[in-house]
Amino acid sequence: MKLQFLELSTLQPHEHIDVPAAQKLARQILAEGIVRQPLLVAEGSHVILDGHHRFHALQAVLKTRYAPCVMADYSDTAQIDIAPWRTDFPVSRADVLHAAETKQLLPIKSSRHSAHFQIDPCDVCLDELGQSPSSFNGRAYGSGDQNLPEIWQGEQR
Repeated sequence: MKLQFLELSTLQPHEHIDVPAAQKLARQILAEGIVRQPLLVAEGSHVILDGHHRFHALQAVLKTRYAPCVMADYSDTAQIDIAPWRTDFPVSRADVLHAAETKQLLPIKSSRHSAHFQIDPCDVCLDELGQSPSSFNGRAYGSGDQNLPEIWQGEQR
């Protein structure tokens, strides 16, 4: 799956976060100057499937404009599994999509999404996530053959 950089304003959370944990993560990202792991996001709807604390750290605390993301077809069970983190709160794909659409977020750690494909670390410099997409030209991220994606939220580099 290709690494993409999406504007945070286009991403849709579906569950609440542990604010102190997100603040701690923001401090870690700031200290390292690097976002190590991309968010897992549903194609089309831009619902965040994994990475709510990273999303909050980037948006609310660090005030970046973009986030590194890997997109997945949420309707394809061969790509993404969903399971509840909590035994007291069953959750389905429909629950996740409804929560994101209505902004009536699910409780903290209510859903656990697992990808059936490898998501490589991205190691993106924090300084670059507030810049325009054209500023990423020629920069390679992560391991293997993960060059900068050509698609930037409707813009091409």
